[in-house]
Amino acid sequence: AGLRRSAGGMGQSLPPVPAAARAAFAALALRGPLRAGAASLGGDGASSSGAGGARGAAGAWRVACVVRVGNSSAELDAFRAVAATWGAHCHWLAALAQPSTASMLEQTEGRFAVLADEAVADQRGAGGDALKVLELARIVLAQRAGPLGEALLKDVELACGLLQPTLFLAPENTEGFFTSLFDAGGLGHPIPSAALICGRRLTCLTRAALRAPAGGPQSVVSLATCGGSVGEHCAVNASRPIALHAPRVQDLNSLYAVLYTGWPPAERCVSALSVARHPRPGRGRPPRAAVLLGSLLRAPEATVGVLHRLFKDRGIRYKVFIYTGPLANTPGCDEVLHILRSQLGAELREATPQDVADEEEFEAVTGAGHMRQWFKLQRAYDLMEAHERRTGRAFDLVLKLRTDLELPGPLSLADFPEVLVARVVYTVLDLLFLCSREAARTLLGDIQHRLEGRAGNERRILPIKYDKLLRGDGRDVAMQVFPDLGSERFREAVQQNHINVVKMEVRRHRAALEALHRRADAGEVLPIVSGHWRFRNDTQEYKKWEELGRLPKDDEMDSIRHWYYHLHTATPEVSARGWPVKVPLSRMRHYRQCNCEPPDCFRADLPYPWPPLERLRRLRGRWQTLLEERFKGDP
Repeated sequence: AGLRRSAGGMGQSLPPVPAAARAAFAALALRGPLRAGAASLGGDGASSSGAGGARGAAGAWRVACVVRVGNSSAELDAFRAVAATWGAHCHWLAALAQPSTASMLEQTEGRFAVLADEAVADQRGAGGDALKVLELARIVLAQRAGPLGEALLKDVELACGLLQPTLFLAPENTEGFFTSLFDAGGLGHPIPSAALICGRRLTCLTRAALRAPAGGPQSVVSLATCGGSVGEHCAVNASRPIALHAPRVQDLNSLYAVLYTGWPPAERCVSALSVARHPRPGRGRPPRAAVLLGSLLRAPEATVGVLHRLFKDRGIRYKVFIYTGPLANTPGCDEVLHILRSQLGAELREATPQDVADEEEFEAVTGAGHMRQWFKLQRAYDLMEAHERRTGRAFDLVLKLRTDLELPGPLSLADFPEVLVARVVYTVLDLLFLCSREAARTLLGDIQHRLEGRAGNERRILPIKYDKLLRGDGRDVAMQVFPDLGSERFREAVQQNHINVVKMEVRRHRAALEALHRRADAGEVLPIVSGHWRFRNDTQEYKKWEELGRLPKDDEMDSIRHWYYHLHTATPEVSARGWPVKVPLSRMRHYRQCNCEPPDCFRADLPYPWPPLERLRRLRGRWQTLLEERFKGDP
């Protein structure tokens, strides 16, 4: 069963535990459901207390969690994710870090303490382990906060130290393991002196072990699966994991969603895992989703059928909000509108002549017709907000969709594990994205005006958040414009989107890059480097558009680039994630559509001549040129 007892080093000894009892609590900890002992662990229910807050469920132990945090950006991000996920279920959570790292953590919002000490650096070597993390935390508390500070650790039933923030700890299951252990051994109360060890990475001590003098004998329990992967826990039919390997922020968020909120798991075996007092995987409350279609109704048959069952999870309730241009009065389009309104209950707003005039003003500012989709999306978002005000109930998820996308099938929530527990957006270019309602408020609440504020010369150098670049996967900066450092290595990495090399060069030349940005902000025109094809005449895309005579002008905004820049600069921060499957565009999107939008198409009931004539004159001039070239002046 992977249990081991040893003596020496941490406090008082426990009475001998019979082999039968060891087998009993091994089964409890690794395979069977936890028994309801002193902590009242029966069943799923409300969550336990938050970090630093009051004691949670009646009878629950107070668990202190101390996490050593290194000075890398990856560990800083991992601890922030810890504080927002499982760390919020500790009675008291603290980061143990070097002073320079501690100062950065102190600027982070969150319910956790920061303990700073130079000795933290010594924990990185082979001699560092989780037990020393707890010992150093006690020393720092005694030195910095006196008896009151040290009492924070002593006034808990259990204290856990983690060598790195790359473990997903379940405080409720850790508490349950100890109560089951003592019940199976017939040891009774008060809680004896004991320790749980997960290699060097995790140590949990009971209150008696925390108060015991150093050097005395101490019973130690070591679990073979503790700290292992989900697959390793599934292989031994584990039901209540204590700690799982979570090397990335995405893993911490995903495990939290599945084990604490009951989000559907991607792996079937994960359904057997659970955390005490929380919904089992796949049994959480289904979210409510808003579906926004702010676009022309191109190739509507590609999506209308899918909208009948948009999500694989049947418990999800969703409502569709559509803002589109003036509609064509054809039998086929009338049938599409009947399906959207009557069968799907969609709220659909058709643009008025004044709406179209306003949209053309937006195009004039942004310089590109394809930017008009953001004008339409803003109004679809406004429809959703108006519905929320009427009903007094907000949505949980927001899905931005287009009718000309060929979704391979209903969406599975298991493919989007972070969407409700972290500020992330799953996105396919500027075509499709899914995020939480809070993230949508940040991204779409004022997107039209933000895009208008960034209009202008596309060759100018916009501010880059280099800290975010170093933490992320580079998805949001792949097509951005950087100042040219004169470094061939940096230039090639940016152009080829080799994000790891870009990060190395940014770390090496950070001061020089920021100095160039300051010069650009002051109005100086500097040489640039970018991975976008429009700035690289050696790419196939550039050559093709040049051949067609349709190379974008410098003042024509690029929708994809500015969507990702919008993500990059979002405040509060939103991180981009890739869509889990490929989603192609319909091949018929240029040939089948249900809109008649001036000045390309005029309905009989729309005013003519169209008020904003400038674009129409440009269009007519382009037609005249094509006619003259084709018919060589023949009337």
